[in-house]
Amino acid sequence: MHKVRMAILLIVLAVLSGWWSAQYWHGYIFWQGSCDGEKPEWFSGLVRLAREQGYPGFQLSLQAKDGSRLNCAAGQVGPGLNLKAMQSSDRIRYVSLSKLFTSIVSQQLIAEERLLVDSYLLDFVGTDLAVQDERIRKITIGQLLRHTAGFDRHLTPDPMMKPTPWCPFQLEELSHVVLDHEPGSRYAYSNLGYCLLGAVIERVEGKPLTTVFKDRLFTPAEVSSIKLAKRGIFAADEVTYRYQKPEHEQQLTFMPYESMQAVGAWTGTATDFLKLMSTAFIEEKILDSRSKKLLLAVSEGCDISQWRHCHGNAFYAYQESPDKDKFYWRDGSLPGVTSFAGVSDGGQLIVFTANSRPYNWVPANDRLGLFLYRNIVTREFKQPYKNSQERL
Repeated sequence: MHKVRMAILLIVLAVLSGWWSAQYWHGYIFWQGSCDGEKPEWFSGLVRLAREQGYPGFQLSLQAKDGSRLNCAAGQVGPGLNLKAMQSSDRIRYVSLSKLFTSIVSQQLIAEERLLVDSYLLDFVGTDLAVQDERIRKITIGQLLRHTAGFDRHLTPDPMMKPTPWCPFQLEELSHVVLDHEPGSRYAYSNLGYCLLGAVIERVEGKPLTTVFKDRLFTPAEVSSIKLAKRGIFAADEVTYRYQKPEHEQQLTFMPYESMQAVGAWTGTATDFLKLMSTAFIEEKILDSRSKKLLLAVSEGCDISQWRHCHGNAFYAYQESPDKDKFYWRDGSLPGVTSFAGVSDGGQLIVFTANSRPYNWVPANDRLGLFLYRNIVTREFKQPYKNSQERL
């Protein structure tokens, strides 16, 4: 009998060990999720995709053309045996969705004629700077917004990913920078460019960027969950993140968040991020109609039928076919985090956040973004959400 009990115990331990491994390494979503209204028919497909991409959990917030909203959450707040169900109130890092705050405030200052698209960067952050590369004098505000200022992290390591970046606190280091491209000549996604935009905003406003964002964005949108991440600290109401090999926790926790307020330092709920987007792009309370149009525009002639191809002052633009709405989107990614946000010409909004990312994250994010576009914007998202608790 003792041998039988031992055999059973070993079998149970083996099963639990295998289950733990699957939970930890594959991010299996244990909880199917819930919404504050009727769950859409495509939601199970999103859960399957999230499992395949290794997210322990996710949040999804949507707004339909009539202003009705739907907030959903699925999976767990963390990997492995952390079986607490994800809630819409749990905070997740927005990572590069934070750049939208910088884009919006830049456009507000342009509308107020305190900043011009063609203003030169050095007129605000280095009038007397002796630069090694004279092309830096040609960099404009518009080029920083559109990621065409000449910085290219695929050719020169991204200074914002260093433990102590020189931007925004040692801007004199700009004098030693050598550009990778002629300003305005080509697109190359740049964290540094948005950090420099944040420094410009601070100089124009004469106050810290955190105060600017609060006064111009968070207070008008009436959002309460949006807060800065801090180096080496997880907040008590924040989710736990899963790091897919070869990435690890320190790559997220020890990011220089104090230097990344204009780039990727903010945390919050998907619900609050959607509220802010609605305030800006649908209600037009913090952006006028002309500013909204300018933020959504991309270069004339750019082929928007290609995904992740045409970037404007805030978003990529995409239109799968002429009979479908144009869709403006951006994403975010750091070890342990995935984020995505979009707005359609029809006034539909999407915000998605998850507590993991695949190591090969670009194709994973593209797969996620196209799923959301095709299953929400072009289909059911055209209909109001039944029983939604929030309406404009």
